[in-house]
Amino acid sequence: MGNIGFLLPLVVCVLVLSNFGAALSSELPNITTDQLALLALKSHVTHDPQNILATNWSMTTSVCSWIGITCGSDQQRIIALDLSNMSLIGTIPSHLGNLSFLAQLNIQSNNFRGSLPKELANLSWLEYIDISQNNFNGEIPSWFDSFTKLHKLSLYSNNFSGVIPPSLGSLSNLKELLLHDNDLKGQIPITIGDLSNLKYLNLEQNHLSGRIPTSLFKCQELEALILSSNVLEGSVPQEIGNLTRLKNLYLDRNSLTGKIPISLFKCRELEVLILYDNALEGSVPLEIENLTKLNKLDLSFNNFTGEIPSVLGNLTSITRLGFSNNNLTGQLSSATFDQLLKLQYLNLRNNHLSGTIPISLFKCQAVETLNLLENALEGSVPQEIGNLTRLNYLYLGVNNLQGDIPSAVGNLTSIKNLNLRHNNLTGQLPLTIFDQLHKLQYLHLGSNHLSGRIPTSLCKCQELTVLSLYGNALEGSVPQAIENLTRLSYLSLYWNNLTGVIPSTIRHLTSLTLLDLKYNNLTGIIFLLLFIRFV
Repeated sequence: MGNIGFLLPLVVCVLVLSNFGAALSSELPNITTDQLALLALKSHVTHDPQNILATNWSMTTSVCSWIGITCGSDQQRIIALDLSNMSLIGTIPSHLGNLSFLAQLNIQSNNFRGSLPKELANLSWLEYIDISQNNFNGEIPSWFDSFTKLHKLSLYSNNFSGVIPPSLGSLSNLKELLLHDNDLKGQIPITIGDLSNLKYLNLEQNHLSGRIPTSLFKCQELEALILSSNVLEGSVPQEIGNLTRLKNLYLDRNSLTGKIPISLFKCRELEVLILYDNALEGSVPLEIENLTKLNKLDLSFNNFTGEIPSVLGNLTSITRLGFSNNNLTGQLSSATFDQLLKLQYLNLRNNHLSGTIPISLFKCQAVETLNLLENALEGSVPQEIGNLTRLNYLYLGVNNLQGDIPSAVGNLTSIKNLNLRHNNLTGQLPLTIFDQLHKLQYLHLGSNHLSGRIPTSLCKCQELTVLSLYGNALEGSVPQAIENLTRLSYLSLYWNNLTGVIPSTIRHLTSLTLLDLKYNNLTGIIFLLLFIRFV
């Protein structure tokens, strides 16, 4: 009895402590807390087209086995929530802030709306946030600076408004910041320059204004800088040369002025340089040849002057070259194209280029788009054009080209759009030129001096939606087989020497929205039928 009397107070003490511990543990967050938070999210989802949450998120199964849920192996708490691409509609409840061990949150490509609850600031372990491609609105919360472990923040393609909060500059571990395709305004915060680990920054398709802050170029780990489609102004800062690891630079569709800084060509890892649709000026710097890894270069829609430098021929990895809508002059050098064997896209439209089309251009047999429209090029269309067998789009219109249309055009079996309008081309259309052009959709040969008949082989191009041969000296009748062009929506044959009766088969062209046959010598009563049908 003496021993029992000694033990009794100890037993009572143990029981009290154990009951206190049980009560304390019941109040601390656990897997049940996580489960309740997810059930609250489920109740805020108003549309679940795949019935994933409705059927799978059930109290009868472990929360760690639910679709989209990952639990940690140590403490059996939820560490990842991935509901991406489920077409869910709903809002985010404040309860989600109770997932205190959550490291990854991915709900991209749904239709969540509303604002983000401030309770999410409690998720201090988050390393990855992707809520892109939803309908969230309101301002980007300043309390995002709570996520000090964050590596990726992806908010793109929502309806966020207001300014970019300067507090994001304190996320020292951030490597990816994706805010594009929102309704953001104001200037780019200078604090973004404090993100020393940042590798990928995309702010395009907003309403950001002001100058590009020079502090941005302290982010020397940057590999992609995308500021397209804003209203940024001023010059491209000289400090851009500090970004020696930069691979992709998109500054297009802004209001940038001045010259391309020579320091840019220190960025020798550049693979993509897109500056089109600004107000940049000066000549294309010869130092561009230093960018030997460049595969896409587009300077279109600016105010560049001078000649296209032949040193571009040293960029042997280039696949895309765009210089359209500038004030470039001079002739195209043969040396420019000798080594550009990977070139797929060349657009020099609307400049003041002169001379002949260099034969070396037709060594670039990977070319799919060739646009030399609206220049002052002369000479003939070379027979070597038939070497470009991958060509989909050929635009040589509005120049001073002469001579016949080469029969080698018939080798371009992949061609979809062929535009040779407003030149001084003569001769007849080769009778067999259209035999193999089964993919042709758009043919514009208007305002030349072409003669002869409209070849019947043209009517084999059954993808054709636009046929424009106006302003030539074509003769003979309109082929009866024109009825085969069932997709034709635009037919312009005016101002030629066509004769005979308008074929009644034109009535079968049910997709036709424009028909122009005036200023010919055609006869017949079909006009009345056409008037009734198309007007």
